[in-house]
Amino acid sequence: MKGRRVALLQLWQETNTFNRFPTTEEHFLNRLTAYGQEMFSIRNVESEVSGFLEVLEEHGAVPVPIASAVAPPGGPVDVGFYCKFRDEATVRLEAVKDKLDAVLVALHGALEVGGFPDAQGDLMRSVRRVVGDRIPIVVTFDFHANISDRLLATFDGSTAYQTHPHVDIEETGRRGARLLARWFEDAQPWHVELVRVPALLGPLNIRTDEGPMAELIAAAREAEKQPGVRAACMFMGFPNADTPYTCATAMVTATDPSTARKVAEALASEIWSRRDLFNPPLPSAAERIAEVMADPVEGLTLLQEMCDGVSQGGAQDGPMVLGEMLRVGMEDAAYGPLVDPAAAQAAVSVGVGGSLEVELGGKIDVDNFEPLPVSATVVAVTDGEWIGKGAVGRGTNYDMGTTAVLRVGGVDVVVTSNRVSAYDPELFRHAGIDPARKRYVCVKQGALARAAYAPITKRFAPFVSPGWGTVDYSLLRFEHLMRPIYPLDPHVKFDSPAGREAAKTM
Repeated sequence: MKGRRVALLQLWQETNTFNRFPTTEEHFLNRLTAYGQEMFSIRNVESEVSGFLEVLEEHGAVPVPIASAVAPPGGPVDVGFYCKFRDEATVRLEAVKDKLDAVLVALHGALEVGGFPDAQGDLMRSVRRVVGDRIPIVVTFDFHANISDRLLATFDGSTAYQTHPHVDIEETGRRGARLLARWFEDAQPWHVELVRVPALLGPLNIRTDEGPMAELIAAAREAEKQPGVRAACMFMGFPNADTPYTCATAMVTATDPSTARKVAEALASEIWSRRDLFNPPLPSAAERIAEVMADPVEGLTLLQEMCDGVSQGGAQDGPMVLGEMLRVGMEDAAYGPLVDPAAAQAAVSVGVGGSLEVELGGKIDVDNFEPLPVSATVVAVTDGEWIGKGAVGRGTNYDMGTTAVLRVGGVDVVVTSNRVSAYDPELFRHAGIDPARKRYVCVKQGALARAAYAPITKRFAPFVSPGWGTVDYSLLRFEHLMRPIYPLDPHVKFDSPAGREAAKTM
């Protein structure tokens, strides 16, 4: 690739379409938005773009930064911001298109825009329209991607995360850039085939160090050893998105269409055969709390409230689990982050050491929660700004807005003004709480927290609870989802002709 000019583009957000609050331009600005040369600042942040840059420079290629926007998981992206970003990216591509040799794009794969179906397909069609058919485009994805046919038709090759927790984000960018280098070596067209599996697979058992997801990732790596196969991706999909293409998927890039199709179908069958393993039963919050208190251990027990967490697209303002911790008299504990700007500001007003009566949370996700009245002492007040140091999101600047630590009974509650992903214990440390010295910490985060918390945690204790990020998909009112689909419908038969047609329906 020496001397080749490669455009870089990123648009990343995971959308829970049942979350009624939009992801706005402010959310992207709070996390990461960069245009043109500003993208080189991402070099020190764990991201696909930093991986792109590293490999391009190793190969002597010339990166041409276009635009990057990243926001945490949440509700549908505001259509005004999306159109602004797409149009700006298109203008910048138009200005350099005659000097480009390739394009690398980092997408999440489950981004949706309010009132604008299949925005990722729209964005990529705009990119393809500008650069033309002769320019190769390679795309990277999260393995929770939901991929439409329109999106599929726009790129020449793809790779995706292979770990959960996602500790290979930067490495995925490197793989994407190396895949592009291979395209130039082959000097022939590639073919990308996708096979949809009619299944909603939950986040409860997708660790990649053991279990069914580890087996599927291993199957994809074996598939890549076959002649002509350039990349194989296993997508679990993001079930909390109501789209016609929400499901698990196998996608293969190969040098000929028959190989790509055959291998993708084989990998899809591997997913289907393990479908029952991805939604294991979990206890309720009350059951899990009672269990860990009845069986104490030396060291930290991490309670994981995933269904109201940002990574599931939840509001992060549900106080129900906190209420249960207080009801049973849990001591030496921390909880958070709980989004409540008014409560955080009230804490600032009374100051550290002051006392206040306040109703916590239950103001955003009113579908599932009510405010929790508490008497609290203000332990700390911060600006909510910190830098990720964990295995996921290393180097990322997090801005929780005005933040307070309220001591309620035996629980220190981190109350924030903004939603942020909660997989890094630095979130607590920045506010003066050392989670390693607590007996119990309840964090609004699921499996992604394991990577950063593993060195300090004796016991992980996930549970199910209410929230827009629920893993009980029968509670969600799907209107656009392909049907029939497992586990919502009986007698779904993927291996039959009818089942295969259902899996391909858009």
